[in-house]
Amino acid sequence: IVAGLKGSSCTRNKTGTPALALHYVECHDNYTLFDKLILSTDSTVKGEGNWSGNFSAAYTAVTGNAEKFANIKAQDKLAAAYVFLSQGTPFINGGQEFLRTKRGNENSYNTSNGATKSTNGIDLNFAVTYSDVYNTYKGLIALRKANPEAFGSNKDASAKTVSKGVTRYVTGDFLVYFNASDADAAVKTSGYSKEVDISSGNVVENAISSTSVPAKSFVIFKK
Repeated sequence: IVAGLKGSSCTRNKTGTPALALHYVECHDNYTLFDKLILSTDSTVKGEGNWSGNFSAAYTAVTGNAEKFANIKAQDKLAAAYVFLSQGTPFINGGQEFLRTKRGNENSYNTSNGATKSTNGIDLNFAVTYSDVYNTYKGLIALRKANPEAFGSNKDASAKTVSKGVTRYVTGDFLVYFNASDADAAVKTSGYSKEVDISSGNVVENAISSTSVPAKSFVIFKK
């Protein structure tokens, strides 16, 4: 996570140029992020040879449980924040921004798509149903586009692990805390005066009100 946020050189980007690092959590093959998160929440499904066969039950169990579903959506938003706020070039798969599902099929290239049940089709109604996720992606993109000096190719960006699952990231005028753990984590905001809210799809700056970053979440501060 730390290396990725800084766009550090690695086996796939030996140039030392942060902008040439490519970041993603979902592409056209394998599971969609939504499907992967659903399947990984069920210990009876995780690790089995054929997850697809268990997907319907896992999907129902998650989407039918408000707490589990809120956790899935939070993880999806957090994953997007890592990608869009890092140094490098982000890429997302079509529909990732509103929880697209392929019904648990990780290798759907040759799947027949009938009129009533399309595995590879993208249901645009999800953008309305899961508008909170959709708007978070929009807001992150808007923030990135408005601040190219901070997000994309800033060689001076820094990141460090504060505690297990918690990362502190500084780039340009921004401070971001990412929390992938299961508990809230304290934040230190000395030197920063604003808190940036992107959840509406727009970039909104307010006075700082957060003293912690919630579990499976992120918080953005600005000087």
